[in-house]
Amino acid sequence: VYVDVSGSTREYWNILSSLVRPYVERKLVRLFAFSEIVDEITPDQLRRGKFRTTGGTDGACVWTHACEVGFRKIVMLTDGYVGAPTRHWRTKLTQARLRIRVALTPEGYLPDLEPIAEEVVELPIPS
Repeated sequence: VYVDVSGSTREYWNILSSLVRPYVERKLVRLFAFSEIVDEITPDQLRRGKFRTTGGTDGACVWTHACEVGFRKIVMLTDGYVGAPTRHWRTKLTQARLRIRVALTPEGYLPDLEPIAEEVVELPIPS
């Protein structure tokens, strides 16, 4: 699970940390914060906002990391402003058979991820 740590996703960090905690504890998933770098984190670090970040957002660091680690499926929580994957990356992601699911924040930007996402779910506005 990759979480975009730009400001627009902040209000989802607490609920997401609660949702993924049992899966992280049972080592069924790994949790990562991404900006222009990827940082493996715990649910508590996500909840508290304690992770490395560059302040920017670039999906290429996720594609690179997921392919290097050899993941077959990933989930991304993002506002969608991650930069469209280049032709090179679209080809590489297809060859890697990486299945990408996206949890998009309300009124998020879909065009960057639409060509590579297997599924997109728009999150509700937090209450």
